[in-house]
Amino acid sequence: MEICEGESVILSATSDYALVWEPGEITANEISVSPSTTTTYTVTASNNCGDAFEEVVVEVNELPSQPEITVDGSDLVSSQATDYQWHLNGQPISGANGMAYSPIATGDYSVEITDENGCTSVSENYSWIAVGVGELDFRMDVYPVPFSTNLKIKSNKVIQSIQVVDFTGRAILEKQVDLHVISIETAAWTNGVYFLKMKLNDQQIIRRIIKSD
Repeated sequence: MEICEGESVILSATSDYALVWEPGEITANEISVSPSTTTTYTVTASNNCGDAFEEVVVEVNELPSQPEITVDGSDLVSSQATDYQWHLNGQPISGANGMAYSPIATGDYSVEITDENGCTSVSENYSWIAVGVGELDFRMDVYPVPFSTNLKIKSNKVIQSIQVVDFTGRAILEKQVDLHVISIETAAWTNGVYFLKMKLNDQQIIRRIIKSD
């Protein structure tokens, strides 16, 4: 009998006589066990003529290592496993059963993997911001592309706030502004993909930007 680490299983036996389970000296027809390592359980029935016993081995399979999510272009990619199930905000995404998934909505993504023993493990959440074009009733320039030590933003509408999120979902810059032109020093940022979120009156604009020295 096999279980995954952290799971429990019910062992049962029938007899006209009292049953005792070991380890634990538990008197019952059935017991629920959750061993941390592979364990042999023995159930014994006794009467005046002697004892009769049976053994069952509960093999405990380790959980797979917690998967990690990385970004490849516009895809989220899981570490290697046998099977995959992607989740958005804790809910399974129908049909999202591949090693890679292309998110289309902003939210917290995670992946649940299954190994060859049927044991599962779930990744940490990955915060993804969907890239949108917004309404096309204004002009906005974000440059240079890619940027290095300085990022410039120019809009014909007033930008009220900006936020920059790195590829892990961590906000590295949040600022309230009231400007048409913004210059951001980026020399200390590491190379990679970022998401720039800006608020302009009733509009929210998100741009995918890349730093490369």
